[in-house]
Amino acid sequence: RQIPVHVLVETHGALHDAWEIAQLPGVQVLDFGLMDFVSGHHGAIHASNMRSPGQFEHPLVARAKADVVAAAGRVQPLLRRTPCIDVEVPAPSGPQPVTLKLESLQVTGSFKPRGALNSLLLADDAAVIACSGGNHGLAVAWAAARLGRHATVVVPSSAARTKVEAMRRLGAEIVEHGDTPGEAFAYADEMVAQRGHPLIHPYDQA
Repeated sequence: RQIPVHVLVETHGALHDAWEIAQLPGVQVLDFGLMDFVSGHHGAIHASNMRSPGQFEHPLVARAKADVVAAAGRVQPLLRRTPCIDVEVPAPSGPQPVTLKLESLQVTGSFKPRGALNSLLLADDAAVIACSGGNHGLAVAWAAARLGRHATVVVPSSAARTKVEAMRRLGAEIVEHGDTPGEAFAYADEMVAQRGHPLIHPYDQA
């Protein structure tokens, strides 16, 4: 029987050849971003640990992959199972088949509830703080409402009004501060120090 192949795209060369890799027999998934995880550990994972054989034997890499699997199981009961559709897109060699995962049909209209919900499920606190100008704040507000928690979302003045009002409707406390995301983030960090509640980061959180 054919064994499904999960390909990790980790180099610029592989990214350039992504179309050809996707057409190889048995390939079902292309995964991008493992090298971002590796570089984020600032040298703790040596380059030799990212070569085959033994590419996934480093304890940090093995733990990361296990954490992803655990997070998927943790959030699955509370999220929608969004559909995939097959389409064709233009490419230099002619139309190519692509599978789209329609996360626009997720509970808040983006993929963000996955990470937000997982972080809240792991946070042992009745209240959380987030900073966002849109999708992440909305996801945290939804997850907090779903779990019976209190969410405070710091937003810059440039935040989309429709998203901010949606956060309010979900019961989030909205704090507007600064003109830029950087200013809002700095104030969110101050609130974390003052209130003692955890920060639910939009992307840099395990």
